[in-house]
Amino acid sequence: DQVINYFNEIIKLTNYRLSHNELPNPNVSSPLVEDVRLSFLLYKVYFYRDDSTYKVLEDNTNDRDNGVWFYNHGILNNKEYSDIEKYNALHIILEPKYDGHLPKSHNEGGQANGIFDKSWIVFRSFDYNYNNPINGDFVNSIAQCTGHLLHEAGHSLGLFHSFKSQCDDDCLDNGCPPDKTSNNYMDYTPWLNTRSFSECQISRIHFGLMGLSGNISDIMVDDYCNNLEGPIIRIKDTISIGGKRYMNQNIVIRYGLLNITCEVSMTAKSKIVIDKMGILNLENGVLHNKCNLSWKGVIVKKEGSMVLNSSNIAGYTIQVKAGGTLIVRNEVVLRDAKIVLERGAYLCMGKKGKIATIGNKNGFIQKNGVIKGVNPNILIEGFCDITPTEIKPN
Repeated sequence: DQVINYFNEIIKLTNYRLSHNELPNPNVSSPLVEDVRLSFLLYKVYFYRDDSTYKVLEDNTNDRDNGVWFYNHGILNNKEYSDIEKYNALHIILEPKYDGHLPKSHNEGGQANGIFDKSWIVFRSFDYNYNNPINGDFVNSIAQCTGHLLHEAGHSLGLFHSFKSQCDDDCLDNGCPPDKTSNNYMDYTPWLNTRSFSECQISRIHFGLMGLSGNISDIMVDDYCNNLEGPIIRIKDTISIGGKRYMNQNIVIRYGLLNITCEVSMTAKSKIVIDKMGILNLENGVLHNKCNLSWKGVIVKKEGSMVLNSSNIAGYTIQVKAGGTLIVRNEVVLRDAKIVLERGAYLCMGKKGKIATIGNKNGFIQKNGVIKGVNPNILIEGFCDITPTEIKPN
């Protein structure tokens, strides 16, 4: 119980550090990204007492061989484990520093199986820090193991070393300082003192977790599918999303512009609200729920606008309230989806604008009193006739 508690404390501090990321130093171009938007979950702890394991440690001259052997024999071939336990977790293989009979000392350190790879990391000397608190303070031992864990797991999440002699991940915003001089987790600075990832490194981590490189995304918990957390994301400026993104928050656009040109997954409990002078431009972008759950869709309120440009709308509803505007610039396909225009809503059809429905005969609904054109109180021009003209529903 004490050892498991030790691991839990390491994970707890790891998650705290990831949400309280510090500015990389020294002399870096990276801005501060305080929240890495990543947390670890300790799934299970296993204890091995097996002489064959120590035999491998004796025979192998390369520590990486130990990780490969143990992953294949102790994990993948273990019939007690489910497929999820085998293939959807990052296995942290903890080796002792030195137990008195090994022909060579296992000093503090470790390896990862590969970059953007989910298989395993080797983490040595956790026991030494447990039994010999740093400067007599057990808190320091937890901090040392936390920094070490983030370093080794960082490789699995897509990161290379950050110091000058091995700075090879194209993340120049960490400064590539001389070895052991920075606070970057991917440096060889004493891990007790590491506190940061650069903006580029954080981007690489999320690039892998989106499934865009390697297999590391296999270990990600799909909590974004049906989980609403954190404050509302408020768009008050121009923001563009051009890479795959998973959201687990409501979005409110007010006096701002959100451009979406990619795939964005919304949690099942979320909605997008376009409020006063807000614009959502969906240009070849896709809004959906990655786990095929229904979500609350888009609400266009008074003096808000949604622009559809060659878009597929699938599985959700766009509701345009009185005073809100829907602009259709190119062909839009509704797949088991709805667009509902309330009385007093504005509909602007561009010259190439067209709405087709698949799977839902009542997908495009115009109520009495819909107005042709753009609300003259907002500044969107050039897409259609902005002269207010009432439309009678078909």
